[in-house]
Amino acid sequence: MGLSDVIVVRILELAVQAFMAVEVLQKSAELYIILSAARTAAAAYLGFVVHSPTAVSWALLYLLSAVAGTIYALVTVTRTIGYPRLGFHFSRAEFQEGFHFAVGQASATVYNDIDKAMLVRLGGLEATGIYGAAYRIVDVSFAPVSALVSAASARFFRHGESGIEGSVRFAKKLLPYAASYGLLAAVFLFTVSPILSLLLGKGFANATLALQWLSPLVLLKSIHYFFADSLSAAGYQGRRASVQFGIVGFNVLLNLWLIPAYSWRGAAWASLASDAALVVALFAVIVSLRRRAALPGAARGVEAEAKVAS
Repeated sequence: MGLSDVIVVRILELAVQAFMAVEVLQKSAELYIILSAARTAAAAYLGFVVHSPTAVSWALLYLLSAVAGTIYALVTVTRTIGYPRLGFHFSRAEFQEGFHFAVGQASATVYNDIDKAMLVRLGGLEATGIYGAAYRIVDVSFAPVSALVSAASARFFRHGESGIEGSVRFAKKLLPYAASYGLLAAVFLFTVSPILSLLLGKGFANATLALQWLSPLVLLKSIHYFFADSLSAAGYQGRRASVQFGIVGFNVLLNLWLIPAYSWRGAAWASLASDAALVVALFAVIVSLRRRAALPGAARGVEAEAKVAS
C-alpha cells in the first residue's frame, strides 16, 4: 500500500495537476473518479471472489487498482495535452521555488497527520480510533472547499501576476462562500455528532465528543487555504512554506504536551490551536506584504523580493 500511495498515485496526481493548470477541470475530476472506481472494484473482488482474504491480498489488489487508474491517467493526459517533456537542467530560481513548494506540501502533510501517529504512541490505539474516526468525517466535510481551491488554482496564479493585491482581491471573491460553508458545516457536524455512536457502535461513543471538538476545523481550513494560496499565487511561496514549517514545530510541541495528559482531547486541542495559529500567521504575513506594497516606490522592491522569495 505504501508503494501505491507514495509512488503510483503521485503519478496520477501529476496528471490531475496538469489538467488543472490548463483548466480542464472535468478531466481532473474524471481521473479521481476512475481511481475510486478501481479501488471499489478491488474491494468488491476481495469481498466476494477471494475465498480467504488476507492483508497481503488486499495490498496487492490496492496496488493493482492504483496502477490501473494511473495508466488511464497517463493515457488521458497524453492524448489531451501531449507527451511530457523531460528536463534535467533547472535554474537556481526554479530549484528554489520547487524546494519551497516541497517544504510547504511536506509541512502540511505533517501537521495534518502527525497527531495520529503521536496519538498511537502516547495515547493508545483506542484513543487513536476515536480521534481518527472523527477526523475522517471532518476531512470528508472539507472536500467541497478543497475542490473549490483546486478549481480556482490556475485563476489564483493569473491574478497573482499583479502581486499580492491581485491574489488577495481574487481570494476575497471566493472566501465568503468557503467560510460560510465552513461555518455551516461546523455547526452541522456539532449538531449531528450524537448520531456517530449509533453508526459506529457503542465502542465509539467518545467519537461524538471528538467530532464536536474537531468540527471548527472545517471553518479554519476553509479560511487558511485561501490565505495560503494568496501568498503562493503572488510569488511568496517561501513565506507560506516558512509559516507552515513553523506550524509543524508548534503542533508537535503541543501534542507532546497535551496527548500524555489528555489523550485524544489533547490531540484535538492541538489541532485546533495549530490551525488557528496558521490562520493568524498567514493573515499577518499578507497584511505586512500589502502594507509594504502600498508604500510609495515600494512596488518594484516588493516584486523583486517576491521573485527571490518564490
